[in-house]
Formats: sequence, C-alpha cells, structure tokens
Amino acid sequence: MMKKIKDIYHDAYWELQETSYAEVKQSSKRGPKRSSVKQTRRISNSAEYFVEYLDQHPMLIFVFGKQGGESTTFPVLWNLCLAARAEGLGTFITTLLKLRKQEVEQLLGMPEGFWHMHAMIPIGYPTGRWGTASRKPANELFIQKLGITQSHGPVSQTGQNPRTTDATTNKRKRWISQYLRRHKNF
Repeated sequence: MMKKIKDIYHDAYWELQETSYAEVKQSSKRGPKRSSVKQTRRISNSAEYFVEYLDQHPMLIFVFGKQGGESTTFPVLWNLCLAARAEGLGTFITTLLKLRKQEVEQLLGMPEGFWHMHAMIPIGYPTGRWGTASRKPANELFIQKLGITQSHGPVSQTGQNPRTTDATTNKRKRWISQYLRRHKNF
C-alpha cells in the first residue's frame, strides 16, 4: 500500500511543480534576495527527497473529517506535530493528496461520501541537521494597527519594541515552556 501511496503522491507533486508552482520557482530564481532563493531551493530539495522516499516513512497518518471541516481538524494536527517534535520525531502536514482524493480514499477503503480527506501527516526520524527555523520576531510580523503591535505598544523604526525588556522576554519564555508541558499529552 505504501508504494501505491508514494506513486499517487509522486504524480500529484510533479503535476503541481509543472503547473501551479512553475512560475513561483522561476520567479524565485530571478528574485533580488539571495537568501530567499537559497531557502526556496532547500524547501524544494526537501520536498523532492520526501517524494522519493515516502514509502520508507514508518508511519503515515491520514486525517478525515466532515466536508469543509479542516478548520476544526488542523489545530489538532498542529498539536500532534508539536508533540511529535518534543519526542524527537519529524512531521509535517500535507494536503497534496487531496488532488487525488478519490484514488486515495478508494485505496484506504473509505466509504464514499461520508468522510473527506483533510490531510496526511508523515512521521519519522529526521535526517541531517534539525535546528530551529529562522524567523523574524513576533513584533515584526504582527501589527494590530499601523505602527502598534498586538500588545506591546509602538514599534520603533528598527522594528524593536522600545518597551520590551529582558524580564518581558523571560516571562514569555516561561509561559511558552509551561504551555508546552501542559499540552504535551494532547
């Protein structure tokens, strides 16, 4: 069955690369920021590796629910990914197989029309270096009103909140740590 899932995923992936993603890949090569081109290449290489070795993952979780009910299942899926990460496992959420949902549902023996495929989550041990993703600070990404962050007041020209202190940062880290401990066994 894993080989058949791999073949279906492979066909859907390359169809998407040749149609919807073709322009994105070309524009990333012409883009002005070298770091974004490198990141696009890393993501593309990772995706191609996944497609090539999909049938070797120890576990694939298929998630089904009511038609249009993804907004209720995705928070649970994200918690599953976080819990797996805490145990040293790699995961991600993919909806690519929805392009071939009838084939997949038939292969898995799902009754027609009752449950609908929302996503698939592969789970396995990551290969290579597995570090922290580089992200901009939250106060650079979320703006409640022009020039005002959600809860931390004005943003300076540098993007840093002038009222943020080490004590505030430590308080946030403690809160996140406590939250993750409480929700480890979702």
